[in-house]
Amino acid sequence: MRFVVGTIILAVIGWIGYWFYASGLERDAIGQEIARLRDAGYEVGWEKSDFDGFPYRFDIHLTQPRLATPDGSWGWQGDEFYSVQLAYKPWHLILAWPGRHVFATPAGPFTIEGERIWGSLKFGRRMPPRLRSGRLEITHGRLALPSGDEIRAGKALVALAHPVASQAAAAGPGAAGAKAEDAPRDALAEKIATAAADADEDGYLRLVSLSLPEQLRARLALPPDLPPTIERIELDLSYGVAGEADRPLPIDPARPIAIRKAVIAWGDVRLEGRGVLRRNETGRLAGRFEIVTADLPALLDHLEKAGWIESRQAALIARLGEELARQQAAARAQAGERSHAGERKALRLPLSFEGGRMRLLGLPLGPAPAL
Repeated sequence: MRFVVGTIILAVIGWIGYWFYASGLERDAIGQEIARLRDAGYEVGWEKSDFDGFPYRFDIHLTQPRLATPDGSWGWQGDEFYSVQLAYKPWHLILAWPGRHVFATPAGPFTIEGERIWGSLKFGRRMPPRLRSGRLEITHGRLALPSGDEIRAGKALVALAHPVASQAAAAGPGAAGAKAEDAPRDALAEKIATAAADADEDGYLRLVSLSLPEQLRARLALPPDLPPTIERIELDLSYGVAGEADRPLPIDPARPIAIRKAVIAWGDVRLEGRGVLRRNETGRLAGRFEIVTADLPALLDHLEKAGWIESRQAALIARLGEELARQQAAARAQAGERSHAGERKALRLPLSFEGGRMRLLGLPLGPAPAL
């Protein structure tokens, strides 16, 4: 009995010693990083700080935190910031940003508020630790733009690593719910897989119940007859990272960007897409993208009302779409492919960006977007 009690006492004393030792190391590392940033000219500060969490966690709580680049062009100032690190799982950080947060940019300030703003970072267990994945989630969020417009979302998720296996998505839109062995492996799917294998990072974005103000919709020339709320936007991609460390989003557009899945659900518009895109030598978008829609006439009607295409273009695309639908249905029947009702109804439209021009079904739509 004495041995058991003694072992428990030693374990408790050892754990207490570990907590204070590890907590001290963490404070020293944070202090060194802050000193390094300040020496480089960055503004780093807060109104009040609190380090706690004994005995199971390492907690950091900052009120009125602020961070700004030496020239002040980029910065962040918020109401509160929390960091929670489990003592027995130090490679996993849980973060929270209660209240209001203002981000300074060269384009002006962006303000973010939400019912709940939280995120997490996971690092490798080997030294030196390297970031493996991260995510940011906002519930009932509000984004105020420098223009004064306000965007709201029921839920927003941004992740460095795709949280769902993407093999079926890479094989083609409309295949969700089908078994992986049933998913088609066409030439575009192979290009996406090749580009993704050469990429540095995976990214994932999902927006639910996205509301855009009427003034912003008008400036963006969005279809005026669609509902004010976009039900869902989803993007799953892999991309290369540029070498410039001072860029806030160091995506290298000159390297191929593999888009495994892009989804928008807005009123009667249901679109899915996939492709490989990059920036060409003239700074314009290049590559191939495939759009899948189950209601091409409705889509063309919205695009025509928004002024994106002319009526004669809409009529010609509709005729070509009907012929393409017959060809795709015949090809599936000849190949004996198994497909559910949604796949049989879906129409795959090729959208290409070549030579600085954009084409849908081979029809010119104008210059390719500049990046």
